[in-house]
Amino acid sequence: MKSLVGSLYGRDPKYSYWSGCSQGGRQGLMLAQRYSNAYDGIAASASAFLWIEPASSSHDPVLEGWTGASSAPLACELDFITAQVIAECDPKDGVVDGVISDMDSCNFDALSSVNKTFHCSSSNKIMPISKIAALVANAAWSGPRTADGEFLWYG
Repeated sequence: MKSLVGSLYGRDPKYSYWSGCSQGGRQGLMLAQRYSNAYDGIAASASAFLWIEPASSSHDPVLEGWTGASSAPLACELDFITAQVIAECDPKDGVVDGVISDMDSCNFDALSSVNKTFHCSSSNKIMPISKIAALVANAAWSGPRTADGEFLWYG
């Protein structure tokens, strides 16, 4: 019985290679460790295998901002705060293009947005920015820190 490749091309393959990136790169590394003879070559690019820092930094804003909060911020609040930081910091690199390229000169504090009113499209209401939303935004941008304020990972 021929393999699937053999049935399509009339002969089985001479060589077998694994090529993957990110999750596929991680799978490629695992294949190399567990089944080293399964392929003739493995190209494991940008293998996503160091998850502790990125995973913890994605959960940190939630933990920072919601501590003691009765409800989560609305997405429209975070969108409004994001629009404010872009409006303030985007021009600092000399080109207004919707991208903040000079992060070192951007000193925007989302807490400055608290109680500013805006139109929330999802609720179709005018509402103020909550302190919870500002805390979550600041935590997302700055990344997790120790209790002493020492930097752990990027936001």
